Amino acid sequence: MATYKELLAQAEELSRQAEEMRLKEVQGVISDIKAKMEDYGITIEDLQSKSRGSSAGKPRGKVADKYAKDGKTWTGRGMQPSWVKEHIAAGGNLDDLLIDKNSRLTTYSQKQSDERSVFVLWRVGISNFGVLTVEFTHPIEDIELAAELVAIRHLVFNQAVFDRIPDSGKAFELNVSKGAIKKLSLNRSDKKHLLKFAAFMQEGGRFAGAKINIKSESPINHDDGAKLTKITINPKEYRIQEIVQTPRIGELVITEHAVDRYVQYHSAADMKNPWASLINRMQHEDLHKIPLDPRVIEHKRRKYGPDNEVEIWGHDSSVHRYVVITDAKTGMKILATLFKRASNV
Repeated sequence: MATYKELLAQAEELSRQAEEMRLKEVQGVISDIKAKMEDYGITIEDLQSKSRGSSAGKPRGKVADKYAKDGKTWTGRGMQPSWVKEHIAAGGNLDDLLIDKNSRLTTYSQKQSDERSVFVLWRVGISNFGVLTVEFTHPIEDIELAAELVAIRHLVFNQAVFDRIPDSGKAFELNVSKGAIKKLSLNRSDKKHLLKFAAFMQEGGRFAGAKINIKSESPINHDDGAKLTKITINPKEYRIQEIVQTPRIGELVITEHAVDRYVQYHSAADMKNPWASLINRMQHEDLHKIPLDPRVIEHKRRKYGPDNEVEIWGHDSSVHRYVVITDAKTGMKILATLFKRASNV
């Protein structure tokens, strides 16, 4: 029979082993608690209060999946499945696996030594990531801020990193590396020289309503095998415009001036997103060329350049007439402006 000292030694050894096991399991328990708090909307204040109310007797619905990869899903509750652990062990982050991750764009800007170029590292989801080089033709103050704003707009609307062209920013989230970007999107920044670069995210802009978080970490590693692209921007001539595909006119450039005129003539004073509203009108199946007095066409040619073809488009149920010019150099069709049908052009 074991002596008292032997039993005491065994108890101490079991206690040591139990503590080691507890330390190994505690991280998983913490993750589980955090996941449950998030699922049920529980805050630290709730834990400190006496009672949150009983849910006894209420039917429980199926818990929605929160994480996914290669067809495998996890609700975020309980122990992490093996595929989640493998992803994290390989250097990944749990946030990478969020099901709504494909609606979140993360960007990080790095100024280069030439003072005219900025690398903008970006990621959407797990496998969609790259480096966009933004090169400015002229010096610009706050170059990293300007480049990150230009990059976000280019990635969303030109490179279509969300696999679709958004009508607004409401269903999307941005993780940006500079806090001033959020202020600019709210039109609360004193950096007035950058407001034109942020206009697409401001109220009335095409990407208005996106949730913006500040996350000053690179979304990719240098050895990730990122996609490399480059754009060149003239900051003095930078204008807000969008390229959209229309059923009747084809590929069409929507200019900032056309949107301004649309707002001026539109009857709905509470129109919240004029960019999306005008783009939607250009999708109308009944749009067709409108014959006009040759003198009017000649006037428009003198205004927009004699080498550029000028067309007027509209449809019978619309009060608007759209002035579309075809650039002689690029062949691009551009919605330059619009006017009311009853107006004397």
